[in-house]
Amino acid sequence: MSSSNGFKLYLAVGMLVTGTLNTILTKMQNYVCVDNCDDPNPKNHLLYSQPVWQTLNMFIGEILCLVVFFAANIYTRFTSNVKRYEYQQIVDSTLNLNNAENPNYNTLNSSDNNSHSAELTDDQIEQQIQNLKAEKPELSGLNNLLLSIPAACDIITTTLLNVGLLFTTASVFQMLRGLVVIFVGLFSVKFLGHSLTRDQWVSLVMIVTGALIVGTSSILNSKGDSETSTIGHIANITLGNEVDRAENIFGIIVILFAQVFGALMMISEEKIMQHHSYQPLKGVGLEGTFGALTVGILIPILHYTVGVNNRGGYFDADAAFSQIMNNKSIFNFCIYIMLSISMLNYFGMSITKAISAASRSTIDSCRYHFIYIYLPTFPFSHIEAYRKWLHVAFIIPCITCILL
Repeated sequence: MSSSNGFKLYLAVGMLVTGTLNTILTKMQNYVCVDNCDDPNPKNHLLYSQPVWQTLNMFIGEILCLVVFFAANIYTRFTSNVKRYEYQQIVDSTLNLNNAENPNYNTLNSSDNNSHSAELTDDQIEQQIQNLKAEKPELSGLNNLLLSIPAACDIITTTLLNVGLLFTTASVFQMLRGLVVIFVGLFSVKFLGHSLTRDQWVSLVMIVTGALIVGTSSILNSKGDSETSTIGHIANITLGNEVDRAENIFGIIVILFAQVFGALMMISEEKIMQHHSYQPLKGVGLEGTFGALTVGILIPILHYTVGVNNRGGYFDADAAFSQIMNNKSIFNFCIYIMLSISMLNYFGMSITKAISAASRSTIDSCRYHFIYIYLPTFPFSHIEAYRKWLHVAFIIPCITCILL
């Protein structure tokens, strides 16, 4: 395996691990009780449910990449300056021989160069191909604002996903996220000029089939009554718990809408990369900056227009801030989620740059397998026999489409 392929494998594994952690940590945060926790009836517990603040938390995590980017640049400049002052050129007088007095010198040197050029490694060949491509300008100045486009898509995607995660289980949530591959494939043909082979189209159909199986399992597993359909009981939805059928359907629809904007985010990132060159750390950090500023402006607006009339709801900034600062578990989860999302987006954007947005979305859809393995360790989690087989039925088309 060449070092280039090894690096791509490293990015893929990193994206899978950090993505799995991010989904699990977010669901665990939703499981933390914030009010009425002493009630012996768990249905009366109020759990943490602040999708808007979770979106802000995600963007703050992405800003960490910008901090690392600037720190790395400062370190590189510092070390290069130190080397420049410490370096002393040593001239070997034996190299100043007159070539005319040593007629074999040019012949030997020429044959040596030819022998080296004839033995190119895979990495050297790939590097030469990259050098032949047109040089893209560095993303700078006002062009940095282009990254506000994927940031806007990310805001919508993350908020919708956090809402959807409140209404369904983590495993169903992650499997439905696999549908982003469909939209990325279609949008890449439309906006990037890519072409999909027949095998790739077949794989997209198989992913749709698997997602339909998952959606069906979630709906069949939910209750048909309206016992927990009020907003006050939405936060009682935890991993493996039964939820109202209408809520489950609503959660599935919300997640599906989120996939459209998630695909647009990946496509817009690759579109920008086609015309500009920039480091993934910088890209993730700038997207996080734009996103955090936008959400930071929206939070007080939503609080004074909606939140003040619905205390304890999604847009009540006072309640959300109090829950985060006064509950150590929620605060710690915020830190863990920030770290995982920063690494996840770095790996994801690096894969988009090294391979493509379609490959990124395909790798991201594999997260489910790890989440499904971890799911039974949660309190109160249970997976009925028929539901197990439905989930296994999803794994088969998922693995097949990845191989395609």
